[in-house]
Amino acid sequence: MTAVIEAKGISKRFGGVQALQDVAIQAEAGQVVGLIGPNGAGKSTLVGCLTGLIRIDAGAVFFRGQEITHLSPHQRARLGIGRTFQKLRLADRLTVFENVAAGMFAHLFRNEGASRLRRTVAPVRRPEVTDAVTRALRSTGTESLRDEMVGVLPYGQRHFVELARALVSEPDVLLLDEPATGLTDSEKDRLCEVVTQFRAGGRAVILIEHDLELVGRLCDQVMVVDHGQPIFAGTPAEAQRNPTVVVAYLGTARLGPKGGENHA
Repeated sequence: MTAVIEAKGISKRFGGVQALQDVAIQAEAGQVVGLIGPNGAGKSTLVGCLTGLIRIDAGAVFFRGQEITHLSPHQRARLGIGRTFQKLRLADRLTVFENVAAGMFAHLFRNEGASRLRRTVAPVRRPEVTDAVTRALRSTGTESLRDEMVGVLPYGQRHFVELARALVSEPDVLLLDEPATGLTDSEKDRLCEVVTQFRAGGRAVILIEHDLELVGRLCDQVMVVDHGQPIFAGTPAEAQRNPTVVVAYLGTARLGPKGGENHA
């Protein structure tokens, strides 16, 4: 089966720091792949390389078997690559609707301020845009917030607005960078429902997450990176039994169902 997204031999250096060294990862249709490792291991850098926000020094990125290494971030987004960010990138002075609608056009307006974005989004309340935003809001449980200003929302709700913005263009692959940070248990349950529903449509997910219980619930495969290098690839159960992974990252934590240990 051809992977929806795949990276081969990815290397990236920032000055004297080798952030990634010969990293390979892939996610197939209907699959959730966890990307885990200590802080500073290179996980977010790898996602940046997949989306084109970070230019790689070596290696290649493929989307449905076609190399996209040369494509810009907005060109990759148009193909069907969506993502969220570890540090939320929402416009506080726009409504939830406007923030999510911007997910369909934000690649056209890099480095634009909120006022320009508001002028751009407001005229596009056409039925097809409204329908797409409504579906994204409904799928993330944020439909009742559509007219709220994002700046007044609690942190957990803001996470789901960013997720809705990533979903509004109906991507084929979703890259999630620590989406469970700051969420309550019930919000984590809702996040699992959203990801499960997304993958059920034959789409792929790469998930960066430190909540190992969540990784165990969602992921079919996990890749562990440490100091920019892959040290393991396999199932969550296999990762938990791997001595190298335990020493490097897991410690006494467990990748397993809800109610299991999670001490990392």
